[in-house]
Amino acid sequence: MNRIGRWVPCLLACSIVGVPVTIAARELDAVVSAAYGYARLSQSLGRVSQAREAPIQKPRAGRFEPEIRRAALRNGVSPELLLAIVEVESNFNPGAVSRKGALGLGQVMPATAMDVGIRPEHLWHPETNAEAAARYLKWLGKRYRWRVDPMLIGYNAGPAVADGLQPVPAETRRYVASVRKAYIARLRPT
Repeated sequence: MNRIGRWVPCLLACSIVGVPVTIAARELDAVVSAAYGYARLSQSLGRVSQAREAPIQKPRAGRFEPEIRRAALRNGVSPELLLAIVEVESNFNPGAVSRKGALGLGQVMPATAMDVGIRPEHLWHPETNAEAAARYLKWLGKRYRWRVDPMLIGYNAGPAVADGLQPVPAETRRYVASVRKAYIARLRPT
């Protein structure tokens, strides 16, 4: 199938359900890229006919999923990506606090909240925390041209690491892999 042919079903579906096309196109591109990379790897190993798909686990839906989706759509970021981030960061726990002081659903640092126009004392409200996480993700998306890996590295370890000024810690590599897995699971049809 040519490049245009891959996009047509997505664009039609987006227009029917009213999803912004730029978000859906980015998500589709991520899935197609991942599938294409897996197919190439399988071909090189000569296991295309024997390849078995891992069992699909239904993505965990948190109590605050509607608020997270609204915040993502308001800021023009992928709701599925933001949900995957929240799932990995806090497991949908609005009272989560990290060792380093990140708070709430999106595990947003107070200084980061201030940078995106949210008062740190409001990070305990799930809707406000989701808004802060979505704004930060939007800022990272613009900075890294919507490439998912640098966005996730920046979200977890900060822009200095994503810019290559500091080495990427092993913990951040594991984080990126976990979020990508959760993100792709959310993009799969059930």
